[in-house]
Amino acid sequence: MQQLSETGPTAVDDPWDPPDLNDPVHRTKAVRATIEAAVQLLPENGAERLTELCVFSTDDAVPLSLVETLWRKQAGLSTTESQALLRRITSLSLANPVYQETGALALHDVVRDYLRAELGPAHLTQLHESLVDAVAGQMPSASQLLPDRAAPSRSWWAAEHGYLLDHVIDHLLAAGRNAEAEATISDIRWIEARLLHQGPAATQNDCLRVATESSIQRSRDIGRIAHLLAPTDPPEAVVGILHERLFPIPAWQDEITARRAERLASALIDDGDLPDLPDPSSERTLLGHTDQVLSLAFSPDGTRLASAGDDGFIRLWDLESGSTAHAIKLRFGSLNRIRVLAYSPDGTQLAAAGSFGVRLWDLTAYTATRSLPRRHAGKTRDLAYAPDGTQLATVGHDDKVRIWNPATGKITAVLSGHTGRVRALSYTPDGRKLATIADDGTMRAWDPVTGATLAAAHGSACKPRFLATSNSHYVVAGNRTREDPFVEIHHRATGELVHEIRLDSSRLEATAYSPDGAQLATAGADGTVRLWETATGAAVHGVHRRLGRVMALAYSPDGMRLASAGADNAVRVSNPHADSSELRFAAARSLDLSRDGNRAAIALSDKRVLIIETGSDGWRDYTTRSITIPEHAVWRLPVAVSPDGAHIATGGAEDHAIRIRNQQAGDVTDTLSGHRRKIRALAYSPDGTQLASGASDGVRLWQLASGASKLRLIGGNVLAYAPDGDELATAGGFGLLVYLLDPVTGQRKGLYKQPESVCALAYSPDGAELAAGLENGRVIVRDRTTAHTQLHSFGAHAAAVNAVSYSPDGLYIATASADLSLRIWGRQGTPVTMTRTEQALESLAWVADASGRVIIGGGGGGWYVWKFKAVNTR
Repeated sequence: MQQLSETGPTAVDDPWDPPDLNDPVHRTKAVRATIEAAVQLLPENGAERLTELCVFSTDDAVPLSLVETLWRKQAGLSTTESQALLRRITSLSLANPVYQETGALALHDVVRDYLRAELGPAHLTQLHESLVDAVAGQMPSASQLLPDRAAPSRSWWAAEHGYLLDHVIDHLLAAGRNAEAEATISDIRWIEARLLHQGPAATQNDCLRVATESSIQRSRDIGRIAHLLAPTDPPEAVVGILHERLFPIPAWQDEITARRAERLASALIDDGDLPDLPDPSSERTLLGHTDQVLSLAFSPDGTRLASAGDDGFIRLWDLESGSTAHAIKLRFGSLNRIRVLAYSPDGTQLAAAGSFGVRLWDLTAYTATRSLPRRHAGKTRDLAYAPDGTQLATVGHDDKVRIWNPATGKITAVLSGHTGRVRALSYTPDGRKLATIADDGTMRAWDPVTGATLAAAHGSACKPRFLATSNSHYVVAGNRTREDPFVEIHHRATGELVHEIRLDSSRLEATAYSPDGAQLATAGADGTVRLWETATGAAVHGVHRRLGRVMALAYSPDGMRLASAGADNAVRVSNPHADSSELRFAAARSLDLSRDGNRAAIALSDKRVLIIETGSDGWRDYTTRSITIPEHAVWRLPVAVSPDGAHIATGGAEDHAIRIRNQQAGDVTDTLSGHRRKIRALAYSPDGTQLASGASDGVRLWQLASGASKLRLIGGNVLAYAPDGDELATAGGFGLLVYLLDPVTGQRKGLYKQPESVCALAYSPDGAELAAGLENGRVIVRDRTTAHTQLHSFGAHAAAVNAVSYSPDGLYIATASADLSLRIWGRQGTPVTMTRTEQALESLAWVADASGRVIIGGGGGGWYVWKFKAVNTR
């Protein structure tokens, strides 16, 4: 007993004959013997108190104060008595002290499982009830957020301990308090608290555990926006993003409206018509890659998704939580690009191919098992496992197909017959044939065991890129020319062309065949994923991503999920059988406001300029109309509004001319020619008599009354007039130099160098400051009254600052970045609030009206209107 007291339960183990803990019987005997021996050293009733600890989770440290609360409820123990008993329990190694500075303990899962078995299910339920009641006695009652919705009995979101936030739903359910659990997760205050404490995955899991129809739907709603709910600075800004993204869903609107009214936090509140809402078919967006994603593969059980591309990482995603379960880093230097991924049929091995050849990983240990010798000319283009996992077929920049034994890494066969590069391959579902297609315009069917050619047929005369097979059909796809993609569906047995699908002019970048062969997905450079019925060749519906080129597609094994990825570095998972929406908004490339803020012009990517005019209620009541600009290029259309709002100026990318239009009728009133390069920036002087234009050939200052201009061979990408019109700032010298020009003479007034390229410039309303947004994500503010000395710099953007704008009262600065965030700062650079968009904002403007401060933004996702709610919490 003395030895047991000194060293804990392991003291009774025989060092010469240790029990086999892998044997359940031996394990149970060993646990029972050691715990029962240790329990004898506890004081009176100590065994009962120890047993009560089994009510807690073993996943987290349990605060000692929470244990004291339970024991006070169960046995009337004082704090001193509880602490003494806890010291004795931990000294016997029946529980482990953790976080000594905060006071917590952890119960080993072996001990907990034993105690629960001894206690029995009925008593365990009673124990959960006691714990819930004890904690509830210390929690404030929950106010009713909505008159027609029952609130939970307690404000569980006000829990002081992280353990309670993480596990109170579990305890409520275990206590049979299902209605209370559902009322809790149905209150947005709980969602907010969980989001701030553990992130979106925790809120989703709470909803899934309650497992009612409405709670599961809440989990889905949060899952679709989870990628936008990463931690923010300041932390409470993430709650504003949550509100913004859920508000368009009718089931959330009332509670969000109520919360917005009572929250004491600065926030950006959209006008209720966000342009970049997730498609209804969307399930989840996975962020983590830092470069374009080229390949996707679902695990055979459908629980994980592998993705890879140009950043040299293979990411294995847990699709339930949306988190990265594991990341594999390639170390091939410049050869890190991964073009194709494939899981082995049993899910224990992952193959990756690219310029480095082929590498195999053991997914039970996440270790590289071998690199296959580089036998193909150039990079490996495609690979596939045989359905039984005994073969791995590869093709590269040559006319050979190589069959490997993935267990040994040895070549078992080399298939010859094509006379051009083999582009793609696919095993038939029964594994009896291997199909290949090549630049010679032929498709071949091989016996993968003997290597014999079973059939050869001539297909399309153009170069194919994709091949897929099902039990009844095979699909060949590619591009006849850069803007003439094709998809052919053939009967597998006869090779007969069954359907030819005519795609639009967008270059085909990816295809995927559903496991049952009933559906085909195609994607291209326009960012649109389209679904087709293979039996008829008819379009099912489109999944409009609007986020750049889609370069990879993959169906889950059950066909209920479709993953897509590409140039925006994101992986998106959608339901291919759900309805999807059509594209609602074109990208907004630039914008400008009239001086009174009542009219805005937004240049759209579809060659239109949108004119927005406010109504009697300011920016809460506005109308829109558009002007078509047929002569300008889609990629970029700079726009400027005259101070009086009567005219708009647009810059041409193709003819390098500037056209001034009457904003009401849209007719051209003047054309200004002189630039020899694409127009990149336009700005009216504050008095409206001058227009500045910037291009890579310099800055021109146009006198609008005469049409005359002065050319300065500097700057051009960014332009900003001082509020009094006595200075024009522009960036040049690869963006590192900021030139200050006299608008009247065109002469240089000043020059200073920035540490990084300048992407945006803005003067403060009082003209005292000039802020520069840099490529490194920071903002540098200079004092114009002291020869442009640097006042301060700030910023937490992870990418270039695309736009900078001061609020009309000069108290705040807004910045938009390529990191997909819009941030509001105090004038000294203190973070105030922020939001996120699906694509980067490229332009910003503030305006003040009767409703307060308003921000207009434009970017790849469309155009936005936010009201800025400022709350001084100091």
